[in-house]
Amino acid sequence: MSTAQAAVEYRFLIRDFADVLDPGNPNDLQNIITDPLPNGAICYVNAKRACYVLNKHSTASANGADVYAPIAGPGRWYLLTASAGELPPVMAYNTDSNTPAFTCDGAFNQSSSNSFAATELQQQSRWTFTALGCVLTYNGPTIPMMATLTCSVSVTDGTPAQPILGFVSYNDDSGGTTAGGPEGKAIAVCGADGTNWVTLCSQRLVPAVAEGNTFRPKFLCAAGGGAGAIGSLQLVIRPI
Repeated sequence: MSTAQAAVEYRFLIRDFADVLDPGNPNDLQNIITDPLPNGAICYVNAKRACYVLNKHSTASANGADVYAPIAGPGRWYLLTASAGELPPVMAYNTDSNTPAFTCDGAFNQSSSNSFAATELQQQSRWTFTALGCVLTYNGPTIPMMATLTCSVSVTDGTPAQPILGFVSYNDDSGGTTAGGPEGKAIAVCGADGTNWVTLCSQRLVPAVAEGNTFRPKFLCAAGGGAGAIGSLQLVIRPI
């Protein structure tokens, strides 16, 4: 079929999903049978906030992100555009007044508690949340994001006074023990015996957050400083 002569209803399409292959479900991009479609057909996918273009001559391997294979018919769907404009920020926060803990052993650790929740997870599974460790997993098109962590921390035995570092870990990284730097690690010194709570504020810019990437707060306190405690926490991830 000539692209110029293709029926109008085959040129532009809209579907809700692109990552749930359910045979017979007309709401999935992958379940569009491409035989009658012209080369260059466009499909907007609501869950991805993105447009995909059909290359009927392609046999490239599908990767579940920017290349999708149809269930039947020739070609591949390629990511054409992605928009962050309609994505609101997502926020994770501490729900436990009994202060979730983190291990003090001289390395960066996520919280060992599941006393966290998240809000604004977005419809269509834009984010998924794991309460244990306060982990946010992104499920959308590749876009830049700013992560901001604000929290109060202490140790159960701060004798002598202990420095505590905290930052937003991206894809479970740690990046050494140095404060500052591109990861935005923040440092504060906690007083003795857990009587002093300190506030940590850290920001991190990630230029290209892709589907499946994760964010979580991590903390470092020297071994011998007792157990770390989180009094309050807000982790905000904002598309930019």
